[in-house]
Amino acid sequence: MRFVDTSAPAQADALRMLVLAVERLASARSTDDVIATLRDSARNLVGADGICVVLRDDNKCFYVEEDAIGPLWKGGRFPMETCISGWAMLNRKTAVIPDVFVDDRIPHAVYRQTFVNSLVMTPIGHDQPTAALGAYWARNYQAPREVVDTLETLARAAATALDNVYLFSALSASLKKMELARDDLSHRLSNALTAIDTFGRATLDTSDSDELSQHIQALARAHELAAGSLYSSTVSLGALVAAELAPYRQRGGAKVEMSGPDLQVSGAQALALALVLNDLALQAMRSDALKSAAQDLAVQWKDNGRSLALEWRQTFASPEAASSAGNLASALVRSLVSSQLGGTMRQVMNGAAISVMIDLPVATDVVFPANKT
Repeated sequence: MRFVDTSAPAQADALRMLVLAVERLASARSTDDVIATLRDSARNLVGADGICVVLRDDNKCFYVEEDAIGPLWKGGRFPMETCISGWAMLNRKTAVIPDVFVDDRIPHAVYRQTFVNSLVMTPIGHDQPTAALGAYWARNYQAPREVVDTLETLARAAATALDNVYLFSALSASLKKMELARDDLSHRLSNALTAIDTFGRATLDTSDSDELSQHIQALARAHELAAGSLYSSTVSLGALVAAELAPYRQRGGAKVEMSGPDLQVSGAQALALALVLNDLALQAMRSDALKSAAQDLAVQWKDNGRSLALEWRQTFASPEAASSAGNLASALVRSLVSSQLGGTMRQVMNGAAISVMIDLPVATDVVFPANKT
């Protein structure tokens, strides 16, 4: 038979145990976690001979777990109106009963089959209790205020934990639906891009269909990066540049360098930037200068505080080769930069090098540091 030790060391130990139980409840991620914590902690905290955890199951009380010196009612279901745990939930009050056999709320015949002579039953739930925590003693016992307070503290923590479990489950289900929707959208987009590519190859001449195919592949790569960033809604600028320059880097003889801070672009802006980078690469690969002389390429970007500056710099074999390359930025690139990205662009020639300078305003939320959320 258990008795509550009221000495100072015992009270300090009990407080530590209570704090640990509340912390464990705060980290619960399932109803089973909440039940297990109550089962493992409540009995020792209040010096009871037994405890039980009860869940509301429609109009029944479901005794889901217990820890006691003798069997209680684990696995049993009883009508809410004839059960003390049901009374506590329906009335949203703690029942303190020193002698169960003189209280009309107790089904005496059911209790005569157990060791129980006294109890405290506490509802679990802030507004509409959906569970209860019971503590039992084998003797007639008037539970003191500190025992009732401890049980009610556990019940409040358990109620919050159950609310958190519900929210966590709802969020997980919602994110799962988002993933399924994203996967379905990606599948549909992939099919659409493939259909466009096939149609282009069937109706356009070789050079035009190849260019269309390159643009479609650029969109596909950018979409893949955006889809992989579902939870942050941003795409790494470095990863985007690397993806779009991959075909260019596979050309023999050309050296490609990329450098810049770890910045992020929004998913919507990533698609426009992907087309810009892809078109610049296409212009470079099909230029007459490339057919006779290898060239180097450097793509650099930096955060200027109020804007992102991106430089596409091609170095040709000679100034004459650079001059013959002409304008690297097509009408599509200029339109994308000004209309879709809200930025400005200029081309600068310096000897054998041509630079396309693109400035994108941060104010349009196009780009921001990767460590911000």
